[in-house]
Amino acid sequence: MSTEKYAEAAKDKLYFSKYLGIEFVEFREGYTKAELDIKPELLNRLGILHGGVTYSLADTCMGGAVFSLLAENKHCVAMEVKTNYLRPVTGGHLVAESRVVHCGKQVAVATCEVHDGKGKMIAMATGSFYISANP
Repeated sequence: MSTEKYAEAAKDKLYFSKYLGIEFVEFREGYTKAELDIKPELLNRLGILHGGVTYSLADTCMGGAVFSLLAENKHCVAMEVKTNYLRPVTGGHLVAESRVVHCGKQVAVATCEVHDGKGKMIAMATGSFYISANP
């Protein structure tokens, strides 16, 4: 699928990502870059960004990178995602970059690095994605 078509589909269908404030800023074949501004409602009771937000940013970004390689009649869903949280974040801006490591007929593997606004890596993730025909 072309990056333009994916970008358009992402705007219309990724409701949860939109709710969190995830915005895709770059699409290439096998690569996606997304950003997120941290809002107070995304923090946990300690004032630190909730780990689920970081996970969701990485998952969404990796899924986009895999999806960019698929035919228009295919989609992908995460089967497993492993996230390593490297440092806490209390505010600011996050940037996630994902690359596809392997894309087979039914399974793809991608990686993602998440950096804060100062360029420090705050998390890294690896995900396996199941590929199937659209319903």
